[in-house]
Amino acid sequence: LERHKQYPLGARRRNIQGQGVVFISIDRAGRVLKTSLEESTGSKILDNELMKMVRRAEPFPKVPIDISGEVFQFLVPVSFKIK
Repeated sequence: LERHKQYPLGARRRNIQGQGVVFISIDRAGRVLKTSLEESTGSKILDNELMKMVRRAEPFPKVPIDISGEVFQFLVPVSFKIK
């Protein structure tokens, strides 16, 4: 996910930072079944980027056959910090 994260220019220019948590549910093929914002960054522009980041990352890698299950769910913390 990290390589698909883009710091929104408007947030960068206004020195907006934050950390949020995104929920992602995928199938065995790596297709996103559901995504939602579980914890806000405190900024609408950064929250929107969290959701866009998930869409850009799709499809996720296929789940190895030695791992059982059909649906896989993750809570992913994402941090936006200006360096």
